[in-house]
Amino acid sequence: MNKKHLETYSHFLIVSTKYAHFTDLQKITDPQFSKDLVYRFLSPDQFCEKNYWLSIKKTLKSIEDSNACIYFDDTIVHKSHSQTNKVIVYYWDNTINKSVKGINILSCTHQTKDISFPLNYRIIRKNKTVTDENGNNKRKAEFTKNQSMRAMLKIAKIYENGGILKFITNHWNKIVQWVKQQ
Repeated sequence: MNKKHLETYSHFLIVSTKYAHFTDLQKITDPQFSKDLVYRFLSPDQFCEKNYWLSIKKTLKSIEDSNACIYFDDTIVHKSHSQTNKVIVYYWDNTINKSVKGINILSCTHQTKDISFPLNYRIIRKNKTVTDENGNNKRKAEFTKNQSMRAMLKIAKIYENGGILKFITNHWNKIVQWVKQQ
């Protein structure tokens, strides 16, 4: 997918106020913008963290700001009526102080005064089953959120050459210590 098509597709996703359907995108774009073009771009060999980072790196450099920070946040999309699986499971929701069924998303955003730019995200998957001390089976994520944040930073190489060390996170301040040690 060329840069023009990527921008068109990205803008379409941003401004969509409901589910983003390809038929709606086709109504507002040229005929060369095919469904196959989008599917090929979103396929795992094309649309990966490294390729995304390479495509946004120049834009990030153009909006460089000494007061910019990297913002990590985890969000739970509540799915109380869905069946549990590796993605939809119970997570602790700090906003309501109880465990809820849903999808846990860890996001990484480059934040300046005027611009919020998505860098990366991870869907937390609890794909391991463990038995607790009472003999109950529970799901556990293969990687902690801290490990996921470190992996996101490695891909972006943000800490390289004295890069951005301002972080805003909910409660994972160990990540800042780790980045300073690199």
